[in-house]
Amino acid sequence: VNETNHIFPDGGKADCILYYAYKDKKVLEGMICKSSNNPSSQSTRRKIDQLYTCLRYCENEFLCRRTMQLEFFGETFDRSICKKTCDNCRSGRESEPRDLSQEAIQVLQLLHDMSLQRRGWGITLVQLTQIYRGSKSKSATKFLKVDKLRGFGAGKSLQKKDVDRMMHSMIAEKILVEVSVQNASGFASDYIHLGEEAAALKSGQKIFNVDFPRKRSGKKLLDETCSETTSGKKASVKNKKETATKSGKFRKRSMTVHIVNDSSESDDGRTVGSKPLTGLSILPHDKTKKLMENINKLVSMWAEEEQMNGNKVFTWNIMKIESIRTIAGEVPTTIEELTSLGVLGQNIIKEYGERLLKQINGYIKKENLEDYLQKKHRFAKKRRVVNDDNTFDEFDSGFDFSNVNIP
Repeated sequence: VNETNHIFPDGGKADCILYYAYKDKKVLEGMICKSSNNPSSQSTRRKIDQLYTCLRYCENEFLCRRTMQLEFFGETFDRSICKKTCDNCRSGRESEPRDLSQEAIQVLQLLHDMSLQRRGWGITLVQLTQIYRGSKSKSATKFLKVDKLRGFGAGKSLQKKDVDRMMHSMIAEKILVEVSVQNASGFASDYIHLGEEAAALKSGQKIFNVDFPRKRSGKKLLDETCSETTSGKKASVKNKKETATKSGKFRKRSMTVHIVNDSSESDDGRTVGSKPLTGLSILPHDKTKKLMENINKLVSMWAEEEQMNGNKVFTWNIMKIESIRTIAGEVPTTIEELTSLGVLGQNIIKEYGERLLKQINGYIKKENLEDYLQKKHRFAKKRRVVNDDNTFDEFDSGFDFSNVNIP
């Protein structure tokens, strides 16, 4: 927010783009608490309140950005003066406040029942959201009897983005609070607890409203789309004229504020790119393929174990697809060889290295592939291969990893 005031202080125009994801809040809140000797002190609470103000700023899709910025600094700003220089004013979205007090109370009841059944095991925001929407996945329902949970599936008719909007608002309004806890493996997880405003909501002293986009008629939406298309063409022509300046002069650019939301946090539905990679293959192609599949299953099992323990850890947090391909191609059999590949961090090697090597060595022994490992030095000399254009490609070994399908 503050950086937008530093752009072109001479009155010029510029673009300002803020990249935001909800998980940024977790990182920043953890930094605030760790830097304070007393996390419950007044100064720490004030910093967290300011962080939540920024959270509401980033997630607001309706109010003028400049109005919100100046209100933060105690000033007032008429939205009409903005002249559509921020993303919210340009979008023309109108807010429709909805009273979600009863839905929020259902969430609190659900959290209470889940806490009783899990008996001390933490509950994450992702898990609470999944149960509220009626998910029956193993990772979400571990240690739970869903038929005895009040509020289970109460939000099944709502879209995920709407439930996320409600949950984030409950946290911003201090109805819920996330508490960061670090486990023995060094992974930090945020667990949901009742916030200081939860009692007021349940007693009826607090009304919980959430802004949603107001639905517009088809004709109005069509008219606005046509209008935006026409104005977009005019703006494009104008932009070409403005950027065609002589060398040494500043180009005029419209002062705009954009929010790029990277909160595509449907972590359970993450898609991994299928870009084909090639690398050194010590084993025959079919054996390398099988080893990759075995390692991927092992990593998936580790991730499920972490999730069952309430940790927000996924397969790509432990080992990326590219790392699995490199390990299957190089076939390390000792900690030293695994470390020398440079594809895994020290914490991951410390936590999973021995179990990974046990899987690899067991596979080598079972398939009688020891002879291939003795030829590693011969393969190492072939890392630099001459291509048809007489250039060197140190990664080209002729093994096409794109043929290996990893779910």
